[in-house]
Formats: sequence, C-alpha cells, structure tokens
Amino acid sequence: MGGLDYSRNRFGHPVTALMIAIGAMMWSGCDESVNPFIESDRYFSLYGTLDMNADTQWVRVDPIDTTIFSTGMESIDAAVSSTDLNTGDMTVWRDSLFEFNDGSFGHVFYAPLRIQPNHVYRMEVERSDGAQSIAETQVPELPIASVGSVSRVVFSNGAIELTVPVSWSGIESAPAQVETWYRFGTTPRSNFQDLRFAYPTADGSTDPGWQIVARLSSDRDDILEQIIPDNFYFLGMGMRIVVFDNKFSPPGGVFDPDILSQPGSFSNVDNGFGFVGSIGRFDAQWVLDDQTALDLGYRLPKR
Repeated sequence: MGGLDYSRNRFGHPVTALMIAIGAMMWSGCDESVNPFIESDRYFSLYGTLDMNADTQWVRVDPIDTTIFSTGMESIDAAVSSTDLNTGDMTVWRDSLFEFNDGSFGHVFYAPLRIQPNHVYRMEVERSDGAQSIAETQVPELPIASVGSVSRVVFSNGAIELTVPVSWSGIESAPAQVETWYRFGTTPRSNFQDLRFAYPTADGSTDPGWQIVARLSSDRDDILEQIIPDNFYFLGMGMRIVVFDNKFSPPGGVFDPDILSQPGSFSNVDNGFGFVGSIGRFDAQWVLDDQTALDLGYRLPKR
C-alpha cells in the first residue's frame, strides 16, 4: 500500500465533496452503544465519485468494525484498487489521511487516473485476510451538443425576448446540474470574466436527446446587476451540464445528506455500505451573431 499521506479536506468538485462528507457523517452520527454493522459479510464503507474531468480520483474508505469504531487516525487494513473492465487495466490506489471540516479524520484513497467515457470500473477493497468489498460504476458516455438558431419574440411594447436551444445527444434524462455562462473582457485579449447562471435541471425536453433553452434576455437582466456591459466586450457564451452514471439515483431523487448518511439507504457496494459513482461534466461554447449580441445590449470587440 505504501506510506500514509496526511492532507486536509480540499475537494474541487461539490459532488465528490458531498459523497465523501456523507461517509464522514455516517460514522460520526452513529451511537457506539448500538452497533448497526453486526453482519459479518460487510467489511468496508466506500464513498466517492470517479470524475471524467479529473486527473486524480478520490474515494473514502472506512473499515466496518463490529466491536469499536475506528478513530481514523491509524493506518487501516485495506488494499484498494480499481479495474477498467473494458480494457483490464488495474490501478493501485494510495491511502491519505484527511481532516474534514468538522475536525474528524478519515482515510481517503487516491490514484492518478483518467477515467474513460462509457467504461465500467470496479473498485475493490481487500483486507489482509482476503475479505473484500466491491463497487462498480459505468461512466456516462460523451454527449454531442448542438446549438440551435436564436428565437426572437417581439412584444407590442417593442421589447424582444431572445432564447437559443441547445440539444445534447446521448442524454435522455435530466442532467444533475445545468449552468449557462457568458464571457466578458475589458479588452478583446484581456483576462476574461465568466458570469454563470444555474438552470433548473428539469427545464428540458427530449427532442431527441436532452434539450435546454438558454434564456438570453432574462440572463442579460441578471448580468446588468453585476456589470455594466458598455465597459466590457462580450466574447461569447456557453453551457455546462453535469451527468451522473445511471445508478446515481438517491431516495426520492434528492441528494439529502441526512437521508444519504443512513447506513444502507443508498448503496452499490457488495459486502459493504456506501456508494461509488461516476460523473462527467460537459461544455458547449459558441459566439452569438452580432445582431443578437447588440439586441442584448452587449458591446462587441472590433474585428
């Protein structure tokens, strides 16, 4: 397994942070006088996500002890590996000790690994006596984004409502997260600033794939509260969606930590508890035609 690395809780992606934090909550919330892990065929709890957009993957691992709960400070009897079932490639993971925001400690295993779209990965955690806990996840496939034509609705008072549809082929249900962003810069070649707006994930349709309508006019109204467009060049816009694997279905469809932290409420781990899923973040970016940008009141760079 190698040495134990000591780190603090620093995760860049909220889903990874959420899943690992749930693991911490599950342990800290249990009463040591009542042992829910009496079954002898449950060996480890696993929490984490394999992120298609990350160079390093992280999964929290806790041994299930039927006599006393681990403090998390010492090394644990666990060898962690992952296997790409499409290629047979195996990766050995390394242990690190993390301090979480509540002051508790936990073992978060990591590996430098780029996961591939539509591949199936198996996580295996094995004790020295051969006892194993296993989880599998199928990574989302790569969608293809298609940006449609701008729609203009002119009202009797002369106001114009502008929207543009974006269709994502290969996505047949609502993504986990959707945001639209608009890019501005003080000069055409300056450092840019992105203004981002979260969209309700259910605001879409299959036509085919998942179609999301970017609300150019209403987003512009929110942009006016943050910047003065006359002082910035409008450089372009885009949309990002976050997609989970098809097993990422929490009870009631809601990521409620109070529910997910209950042992066994949400699990794909054989001979254990917890959940290891996979996630992909996908971007489409484009430049609006000059007339649309001007109708929105944006300043264009000189070409």
